[in-house]
Amino acid sequence: MASRYITYQMLGLVASWEALGQNIGMKKLVSISGGVDSVVMVSLVVIAVTSTLALLTQSQQKKYNFDVHNSMKIIKENLFLHMDDSTGWQYTIAKNSSLGCIENHTDCSSYDEKKTKIFQIQNVADSPYLTNLGADTRGIGLDGNGCDYYNAINGNPKCPIKVDITWMPKCTDSPCIDPAYQVEVIFSYSVSGSKIKLDMSKYNFVLSK
Repeated sequence: MASRYITYQMLGLVASWEALGQNIGMKKLVSISGGVDSVVMVSLVVIAVTSTLALLTQSQQKKYNFDVHNSMKIIKENLFLHMDDSTGWQYTIAKNSSLGCIENHTDCSSYDEKKTKIFQIQNVADSPYLTNLGADTRGIGLDGNGCDYYNAINGNPKCPIKVDITWMPKCTDSPCIDPAYQVEVIFSYSVSGSKIKLDMSKYNFVLSK
């Protein structure tokens, strides 16, 4: 009888230890499960925030893109008007030594088939519209005004646009007096760290004189 009692006691102890082990295991399982749920929840929040920021960035980029294109339309139209106006263009010719052979009706053979820079554009009232165009840092702001901190490499959002204006005669006679010629206008755009890609070629134009 004594031996059976001892056996029963030992079996009870073993059962108690097994029950305790299962209880601890369940607690660990619940703890681990809760931790996983927390990690998943945090991950979902991070994904949601990241997606929202990405959408906001895309929206801001689209708005900026829209604003730049609107500004470019106005800049191109104004520049075209000043350059296409016969009176305004005569004022521009007088301000550019590179157009001296046109102004003075002398031989333009040395300029034949060469793109030569124009450094200043006058408006129809003979006031400077764009000046110092030969300088690398000379640019145009989105407000259409000239600025002096254009940077082709690092960019500058306050001075993101640059315009290069050249002329080239088409000499058919020698000497080349009062030849027909073309004036080419090419725009560039640069903003530091910007992922916005703008097709500026649509604003370029050529005038035949």
